[in-house]
Amino acid sequence: MGAGWSIEELLLRGSMVITVVSLVFGLVFFRLFTPFPTLEETKAREDDLFTITLSLIITVWLGKILTKFILFIKNPQAVLAYPADKYVLYTALLMTGIYIVWQFKRKGDSRPWPDVLLSGLMVIIMGQFLYGFLSMILALQPSKVIYLGFYAVLLVGLVLFRMKIPRVYLAFSLLSTWALVHFVLGFFWTGSLFQFYVGPVFWGIVLIIGVIGMTFEKRRSISH
Repeated sequence: MGAGWSIEELLLRGSMVITVVSLVFGLVFFRLFTPFPTLEETKAREDDLFTITLSLIITVWLGKILTKFILFIKNPQAVLAYPADKYVLYTALLMTGIYIVWQFKRKGDSRPWPDVLLSGLMVIIMGQFLYGFLSMILALQPSKVIYLGFYAVLLVGLVLFRMKIPRVYLAFSLLSTWALVHFVLGFFWTGSLFQFYVGPVFWGIVLIIGVIGMTFEKRRSISH
C-alpha cells in the first residue's frame, strides 16, 4: 500500500467519522430544539429517523453494487471498499424512498410526512453545518464560508420560528430554500451534501418537490 493511497484512505475515513459525528449532533439539536409540543411526538419522529437512516445505510451498500455491478462480479471487495459517489447516493435515496413508502403503507400506518421531513431537515442542516466547519478546520475537505453562513442562518431561523410557523409550511419552505440556495450557489462555488458532491439537477429536483409540497398544502388548507 503506497503512501498516496494511505493518505487518501485516511481522508476518507476522516470524512466518514465526521459525517457520523455531525449527524449525532444533528439528532441532539433536534431533541433540544424540537418543534413538537410533546415528548411522545418527538420520540415518534426519532423512531422514523432511525428507520430511514438504517434503510439509507443499507441502500448505499446496495447502490455501490448496482452502479458498479460488473466490477462487483469480478472483485466484490474492491467495490465495497470504494468510496460512494453521488450516483450511489441517488440510487440509495431512490431505493430508500420506495422502501419507506411501501413499508409504511403495508403496515397501514399514516405518518405525518411533513413532520418527518421537518425532523430530517433539522438533523441534516445541523449535521451539514458541523460537517462543513470540522472539515474546514481539519482540512479534510474544502468548505466555503458562504455555505457555512447559509447553514448558520437556517439554524437560527429554525430555533426562532419552529414554534411560530405551522410545521407543514416550515418543512416545505425550508426544503425549498435549502435546495434553491444550493442550486444557485452551485453555479459559482462547489458545495457538497456531507461527503457527496451532488449536482444542480439534484437540487433542482429537491426544489420542485418542495414547491409542489407547499402548493399542495396551500390548496388543501383553502379547500378546508
